[in-house]
Amino acid sequence: MSEKDVQELIQTLKERPDLKERLTEVLSMPPAAVTGKASLLDGRFEAILAAIQQLREDFGQRFEAMDKRFEAMDKRFEAMDKRFEAMDKRFEAMDKRFEAMIEEFRAFRQKLGVVEERFGFTLEELAADRLPRYFKAKEGWTVDYPASRDFRTDGRTVEVDLVAEARKGKRRAILVCEVKSRIAAGDVRGFRERIESIPELKGAQLLPVICGLLIDPSAEQEGRRLDVRVLRLRGLA
Repeated sequence: MSEKDVQELIQTLKERPDLKERLTEVLSMPPAAVTGKASLLDGRFEAILAAIQQLREDFGQRFEAMDKRFEAMDKRFEAMDKRFEAMDKRFEAMDKRFEAMIEEFRAFRQKLGVVEERFGFTLEELAADRLPRYFKAKEGWTVDYPASRDFRTDGRTVEVDLVAEARKGKRRAILVCEVKSRIAAGDVRGFRERIESIPELKGAQLLPVICGLLIDPSAEQEGRRLDVRVLRLRGLA
C-alpha cells in the first residue's frame, strides 16, 4: 500500500464517517473474518481492506524478524557480559600480582639500602686504613684521624666521611675525604662545593680526597681542575 493510497484512505474516512465505523469494526475482527465481511463493502473499500490485511501480515513478519534479531542481540550481549566478567577477574588477579610485586620491590629496596649502608661503611674503613700509608709514601704527609667528622654551617650539620690532621715537618693541613663506590665528575664538583661551604675549613690548607672503586675518566679531569685528589681504593694498597 503506497503513501498515496494511505492519503486517499484518510481523506475517504474524513468524508464518510460510516466507512470509518465499518473499518474500525473490521480491524477488530480476526483476519479470517475480514474476508467474510468484505462482500458488504464497495469494491474500492474491499481493495483497501485487502491491502490493510496484507500490511498486518507484513508487519507481523517484520516484528517476528525483529524479535529474532533482538534475541540474537541479547545472546551476544550476554556473551559480552561473560567476557567482561572474565576480564574483570583477570584484571583483579593482575592487580593483586602487581601489588605483591610492589611489596616485594619495597622489601628489596630496604634490603638494598641496608647492604649499601654496610658496604659504604666498609669502604670508609678501607680508605681510613690505606690513606695514611698512601700520603706518607707518595707525599710525605703523616695523617692522624681526629674523632669528629661533623661540621656546622648555616645551622645545619655537614658530614664528611673522613677528616684527619696531616703533618709534614712544620706544615699542617687538614685531610678531608669522601668515599663512594663510583665517582663521576658531578661527585667531584659536589664534594668541592661542600667542603668550601664549611666555615671551619676556610683559611686552612686542605688535602681534598675522593676515593672510590670505579672512577669515570671525567672525574679524574674534574679533580685536576678543582685540585681534588681522585683515588682508586685498590690503588691505595
